[in-house]
Amino acid sequence: MKKRIVSMWLLAVLALAVCAPIPASGEGDLNVPLEQSEQQKAQEELSRELSTLQPLAQPLTLSVRPSRASGWVNFRVGPGSDASRITTYSMGKQLVAIGETSLWYQARDPESGKVGFISKSYVSVMPSQSFTFARGKENLGTLNVDGRFTLQCRLPEGYSLQVINTMNAKIIASITPTDAARPVLYLSIAYDERYADVERMNDLGPEELAALEQSYTDMNEVDISYRETAYGTKLLVARETGSDTDFVDILTVYQGYSIEFIMTPGREAEQKLTEAQISMCVDFLSDLDFIPVE
Repeated sequence: MKKRIVSMWLLAVLALAVCAPIPASGEGDLNVPLEQSEQQKAQEELSRELSTLQPLAQPLTLSVRPSRASGWVNFRVGPGSDASRITTYSMGKQLVAIGETSLWYQARDPESGKVGFISKSYVSVMPSQSFTFARGKENLGTLNVDGRFTLQCRLPEGYSLQVINTMNAKIIASITPTDAARPVLYLSIAYDERYADVERMNDLGPEELAALEQSYTDMNEVDISYRETAYGTKLLVARETGSDTDFVDILTVYQGYSIEFIMTPGREAEQKLTEAQISMCVDFLSDLDFIPVE
């Protein structure tokens, strides 16, 4: 009797299952809302982490140190493990941190110019060096590619120089104000084989200038214009402004070296960059000295 009752109960359950309506495509699939929920949660976490992003008062030099298991670290478009990957870096790769959240650094690759995010768990902060120089000018360091140049500059009033990285063919420095409302300046000077035979940017043809402009407009919506230093050297000025972005990137070329000068608003700035502040960058570049070392 007991077996018969159990058998009748199973038959009833099977009948209900057979008679139940078949869900439309995607409807009733438990995996779909679950996947959507996970994606939504990841996006919310990414947005929450991004909202805490703060610019660094002074850039930091980072050295990549992957886990032993992987041997590489992801460089991502946003501060989250679900953000798209830009590229990967192996042990010892150096980046320049320009901002941070609680768990991530916003960093710039000085070789490619790409900006992204890297987990704080897989980098170490390198010690930085400061240089001072007499006669009213600061010594940035020495470049050494088929000839040596010592670089000197006169700083804007109220600013101090922090040399982040110096190698034979590259110098990276920050020029920071004592007043947090004033713009922060970043300087990168690196040898570029594409310009090995170029004396100044003035010598570049229309196609070469168009390629330079394209390198900016491919990634961002920017306004491109040109200016000149006091010595007549052409400068490419890329200006990006938006609801949450504002920076000026000034680029020029000198004897095979690419010279890039970036200005961003200070941490306590109440307005966007002004024309007078951009002119300060042009004046700085006019006063940048490449002194041959005998």
